[in-house]
Amino acid sequence: MFDDRAQNEVTGMVVIVGLAVILSLFFGFVVFQNFTTPGDDVPKVAFEYTHDEAAEELTIAHNAGDAFAADEVFVLVRDANGSVTGTRVWGGSGTVSSGDSITVDGVERGASVRIVWVAGAGERTYVIGRWGGSSS
Repeated sequence: MFDDRAQNEVTGMVVIVGLAVILSLFFGFVVFQNFTTPGDDVPKVAFEYTHDEAAEELTIAHNAGDAFAADEVFVLVRDANGSVTGTRVWGGSGTVSSGDSITVDGVERGASVRIVWVAGAGERTYVIGRWGGSSS
């Protein structure tokens, strides 16, 4: 006499929607946790910057903090318009520690520089230092 089929379809839809919400929350947490929080292996470094505007050179000195492998850190230079004008590896095959420095050419007034640490084969990247020409 009575058809219970409609009630079972509604129950099934509620269960499917509930599972979808739970799975999306779980995966969202995992993704955002990995990309917004640096791991324990990311070097914590304080850099000191000296800009020679006439020569368009920026000297970056490792002032304090963790040592890092020289081939895992890149220096990215952007001009005042935001276009990338240069990228270079910190350099060398050794370890960079407090007191070591690098000089980057082609850093004009208004440029910005990011020091980027790259883990493994580019699996994770994290900006460990920033310099902005107009605000420095």
